[in-house]
Amino acid sequence: MALRSTDPGFLSVLRGYLGRYRVEEAVGEHEAFFSADCGVERRMPGGKVARGKLTLYFGTMPIFKGRDMEQMAGRFIGFVRDTATKASNEYLRVRAAAVSLNGSALVLPGPPTPRLPTLAGLLTRAGAEYLGDELINVDPILLRIHPAGLPLLIDADDLSLFPQVPPPVGRSRAKGSDWARSAMQRHPVLPETLGSQFSAPVPLGWVVFPEIRQGAEAHLEPLNAADALFRFTQACLNLHVWEDRALILIRNLLEEKPVSLLVMSSPEQGIELVRTVASRMMREVRA
Repeated sequence: MALRSTDPGFLSVLRGYLGRYRVEEAVGEHEAFFSADCGVERRMPGGKVARGKLTLYFGTMPIFKGRDMEQMAGRFIGFVRDTATKASNEYLRVRAAAVSLNGSALVLPGPPTPRLPTLAGLLTRAGAEYLGDELINVDPILLRIHPAGLPLLIDADDLSLFPQVPPPVGRSRAKGSDWARSAMQRHPVLPETLGSQFSAPVPLGWVVFPEIRQGAEAHLEPLNAADALFRFTQACLNLHVWEDRALILIRNLLEEKPVSLLVMSSPEQGIELVRTVASRMMREVRA
C-alpha cells in the first residue's frame, strides 16, 4: 500500500510510528493507495492560525475526517493493520490486549471495545513489555504469542490516563456507534513513550477476560473450562478458517494455563489489581 499526501508533515508523523516498515517502491497504476488532504491553514485576526479539516481517503472512500493529525495517523495505522492482517491465517488471530511479564504473556481477550488498548497501555506503562493492544497472533506450533508490531491506538477519551502523551488538537465528536466513534479518535502511542518496548514472542502465561461493571469493586473470579473456551472463541478473528483445529488448540491452551475473569469498574482500577497478582502468578507459571 502507498500513501500520497498534500502535507509532508503528515508523512513525517507516520514515519515516527511506521518508519521501520518504509520501503522505496513505485506505486503501480492499479495499486490500492491512501491519500491525505491536510486542508488549508487560515490566519485569523490576531495572528491565530486555524488548520483546515483533515481527510484521509482509501482510494476514493473517505475513512477519516477531523482536525487532529495524530488521530488521522491512528486511523491510518488501524485501517492498514486490519486490512493487511485479514489474510494472515498462518496464526490464530485473537482480539486481545497483551503484554509480556517475566517472559510470559498476559493476554486479555475481549469483544470490540476501545478499552482494550487502554488496558495494554496501563500495563505497559507499569513496566510490562508491549505485545498488542487489540490484536495478537498465536503460533499454533510453538504456542507463542507474537506481537503485532504496531503502536497502541489509545481512545481519545482515555488519553488523560497517560500524561506522557500530548492531548489531541481540535478534537471532533464523531457520530455513530461507540466503536465507530472510537475508530475515528484513536491516538497512536509507541511503547517507548510509556517507558517500555516491544516484546519478542513469548509463551502464554495467564489469560484474563476483562469485564467492566459499573460500581463493581475490582476482583478476580475463576472461570470454568466451558465458559473460558466460549469467551476465547468469541475473540478469535479467524475461527472460520481454523474451525475445529482452533477449538482443540484453544482448549489445550486454556487447560494448561491459569484463566481468570477480571471484574472492574474502570481500567485503572482493574489493572492495579492485576499488577499485584501478576508477578506471583507468572512466576508460578514458569516454575
